[in-house]
Amino acid sequence: MYIRMAVTMIIALYSSRVLLKTIGVEDFGIYNVVGSIISLVSMVQFFLSSSTQRFLNYEMGKKNNDRLQLIFNMSIVINVIISILFVVIVEIVGYYFFNYKINIAPDRFYAAKWVFQLSVISAVVMIMTAPYDALVIAHEKINFYAFISVLKNLLSLFIIFLVSYGSFDRLIFYAFLLLVVQLVVRLISSIYCKNNFPESLYKKCWDNKMFRDLFSFAGWQLLGTSAYNVTQSGLNLLFNVFGGPVVNAARGISYQINTAIYQFTNNVNVAITPYSIKATAEGDKDKLLRMFYFSSKSLFLITFCVSVPIIYLAEDILKLWLGTVPEYTVGFVYIVLACSLIRSVHSPLDVIFKSVGRIKQYQITEGIVLSMTLLASYILLKYGMSVYIAFSSMIFFESLNLFLIIFLADKIVGIGLKIYIKKVLLTMIVCSIVALGGYEVKNILNNYCLSFLIVIIVDLIACFYVCKFSLEEIDRSILIKIKRSVIKVF
Repeated sequence: MYIRMAVTMIIALYSSRVLLKTIGVEDFGIYNVVGSIISLVSMVQFFLSSSTQRFLNYEMGKKNNDRLQLIFNMSIVINVIISILFVVIVEIVGYYFFNYKINIAPDRFYAAKWVFQLSVISAVVMIMTAPYDALVIAHEKINFYAFISVLKNLLSLFIIFLVSYGSFDRLIFYAFLLLVVQLVVRLISSIYCKNNFPESLYKKCWDNKMFRDLFSFAGWQLLGTSAYNVTQSGLNLLFNVFGGPVVNAARGISYQINTAIYQFTNNVNVAITPYSIKATAEGDKDKLLRMFYFSSKSLFLITFCVSVPIIYLAEDILKLWLGTVPEYTVGFVYIVLACSLIRSVHSPLDVIFKSVGRIKQYQITEGIVLSMTLLASYILLKYGMSVYIAFSSMIFFESLNLFLIIFLADKIVGIGLKIYIKKVLLTMIVCSIVALGGYEVKNILNNYCLSFLIVIIVDLIACFYVCKFSLEEIDRSILIKIKRSVIKVF
């Protein structure tokens, strides 16, 4: 998984540089506002996949392997229904946006419409790939999961080079080739699953209760996921209306960095989900909570150690990466990384709700709170506030959402609120204070070489604090075993 992460991160970062150079800042901004539906659905695809995976792993934990095919077939039907609803809603919103709100040059209007429609088709293909992703992860075939991710990124990079040699409109051609990549990934995933998992072969079967349970679970999960993604896409549209394509380009670049960091944490999340769901199916709550606390601290520490160098050296990294850095980009990177640090402990909370199958209150809470970011940003921009202030409101609502779902997790699952505050939230606060102190020292010294040294010191202090004061004895023993294994390899 981490080999996959390293390769995909390098490809993703390099692809942004090449794409920006190939199609230009304005078209890059247009794609990020019109074609952002792809990034929106990539998250929807993940959560649809994890919903199916939850039921597959639960039945595996109960040793009910004969029900796996039924779950897979039901998930296919549900994803078809969601695809139809998705297309209807997005086309209505797209019609309104293109006719009344879009802020792009008139000569690029035609290209933007083509990109939008091609992105809708790509999104449907991604949604229909979700059940196959669920099978792969549920069976813990991480090697294939890593392979398909690397292949997708390599193909995405390859098509950027193709675009530069094409005689068509480069923006439209790029969107079309992305659709081809999605179709190739869908074909490979389905062939692999049909050759390795008997339950992926379609068989006419139906179970009303299973359909209701799956649809209800996927529906509630989709509510929370959609609230987050609709908010992000809505912010993109707002920034287009109030700031134009340059602001969209800056935001798109900042989220490229956020996606790269997400790769680090997602590796842990993919591994812990099947383990936690099986522990719940076996009735072992202690095992579930041990993994919950360990993954919460691990995910925050990983995100922190990766984010600190980027925050401290943002301007230099962006210049090295992009050459020409669009306006607003550095400030947007700071805001997005602050949200990433808050959201780093969100995944274990999401997993623990899914493991026990109690997600209704959690998703309603998350849907309401995260949607308020869009309303707050609109009000701030309407009254003349800068895009920085509007975008920063996301930090407040991410924090509010985290505190509310922590209390909800304690009420529904019984995670132990005092222990969570001591072991997780206190760790986040201490590490953040150390990072802010280090940042001030870096600014005072204003020395490029010393900045690297300060980054290393801050990350080492965070690692020492977590290992010494936050991890349990059993967690430290696991880390010692991992260390010995690594030493043996080298």
